[in-house]
Amino acid sequence: MTVVDFKKCRFDPSDPDFWTTAQELHEMGGERMMKWVVMVYDPNSSLVKSYPDLNERKSVAEGLSGHLSYHAPAEAEAITAYLKLIKKRRWASTMAIENALWEMIEMIQRPVEEVGAGQDKDKLAASNMKKITAENIVALNVMLDQLYTEFDPQEGVKEEPEKKPEVNMTAEGIAKSLKRKKTVS
Repeated sequence: MTVVDFKKCRFDPSDPDFWTTAQELHEMGGERMMKWVVMVYDPNSSLVKSYPDLNERKSVAEGLSGHLSYHAPAEAEAITAYLKLIKKRRWASTMAIENALWEMIEMIQRPVEEVGAGQDKDKLAASNMKKITAENIVALNVMLDQLYTEFDPQEGVKEEPEKKPEVNMTAEGIAKSLKRKKTVS
């Protein structure tokens, strides 16, 4: 059984007085949407530890908050506004990268014909874009792994992590790094 505890969040969405005490959130969106945003995106939410996968966390928070995520611009604006409010730059970056990763995965799953490619040259261009997108997915996964190692759900995001060796986060740099690991193994 998952323990649901939001007491460490900036605002506790399980508090019956949530909307009264969370005056700063009123301009960002409605009560149910903002409860959902806090549950999913506050780095101190117990759902972050219990459900590290963002999509699963969103789904659980939908059930708890009564807000059905609809991926509208207003929702994205509320998420961004909340992440700015809590002032955790690395956490906000991590959430943005994970959202982008899932969008890319969804895009790469679609058949070439569905993305509007009609002529052979268009199909070839769409196929090439899938290859580039796949390389970007690999790069984003590496970045996410790095960002998540800087996050401890018990303590929150460490804004100033220890110095680590510089890593070339381009697709070429990641490919070289992976090649080096293969030759060492």
